[in-house]
Amino acid sequence: MPTDSADGIAVHRSVPVRVPLSRRRAFDLFTARMTEFWPRGQHIAALPFQEIVVEPRPDGRWFERDAAGNEAEWGRVIDWAPPGRLLLGWQRDADWAPSPELETEVELRFTEQDANHTLVELTHRHLERLGDQAERIRALFGQPDAWEGVLGAFAESPILGQYLNSIEYFGRILRKIPGDAWENATPCTEWTVRDIVGHTIWGAHRLLGFIGVEPAPDPRFSPKGEPAGRLAGEDPIASWQGVHEQCRAALEPVMLTTAVEHPAVATVGSFIRLLITDITAHSWDIGRAIKTDVRFPEGLLRASEDWARKNTATLAGSGFFAAALTPPKGADAQTRLLAQLGRRAW
Repeated sequence: MPTDSADGIAVHRSVPVRVPLSRRRAFDLFTARMTEFWPRGQHIAALPFQEIVVEPRPDGRWFERDAAGNEAEWGRVIDWAPPGRLLLGWQRDADWAPSPELETEVELRFTEQDANHTLVELTHRHLERLGDQAERIRALFGQPDAWEGVLGAFAESPILGQYLNSIEYFGRILRKIPGDAWENATPCTEWTVRDIVGHTIWGAHRLLGFIGVEPAPDPRFSPKGEPAGRLAGEDPIASWQGVHEQCRAALEPVMLTTAVEHPAVATVGSFIRLLITDITAHSWDIGRAIKTDVRFPEGLLRASEDWARKNTATLAGSGFFAAALTPPKGADAQTRLLAQLGRRAW
């Protein structure tokens, strides 16, 4: 909300980071990896940025760099106080020209909500230093695609990292499949190993369709349709790697808030959360089919648990997962998750 107080003319925004992210990790992501979430269309120089740098020290530079190595100054670090506070000086005037003498302040506070969740609050203050352009700039920075959009993309960006981790992990499982095991039965009724791989390929194509890279995939191979094994082609691993490399190259955090038409999710980000859980569960299915023990990485286990816990109603009526089972007393976290997803891991 816009505010007027001791901060002068200011814009205030806050966003709860709703994925496993400690205060330290949230601070590090915002400062060291700003390039990953900053909207690509928002750059100062003529060419799009390739990198955004915040030098980790008081009076450090804050700038963008393009592919040719040209740099454009945004401002400086006024106060560096990890993991709780960052104070940046924005040194651009109302026409985006460099103006250190008109420096306005961008303060970020990182407040721990619990061990894995952080509240991030941003205040852009002292816009009155821009003189008669102050109200125009406050309105500009108060728009949904300004600081609100930046923080929204920041809040979603850890999910993108988890998705990339999930496909890297699933790729390692695929490389363990013996050449004669592609038609093996799996815990997914009527699906072979090849069908599961084809199903995950279809999911990746649907994601590419949602972000406008390609048309929507053939609905015949949706989870409730016919087995998707033919999508795996003659070389299932190469087919799987090809489409997921497209996803890796095309996805940007700013896309994650895009609305989608889907019976179980509302945005690209929520679809990716579903994909993480789906890919994680299917890695276990393939492990069972090829008689290999599969243990989920902690990050994927926690992300999948989080999605399953928040989407119990979706799971019950969607048909995307089998009916939940009751795990044995004392079961570990992986077994409990698999039981919730309709898989008997005991």
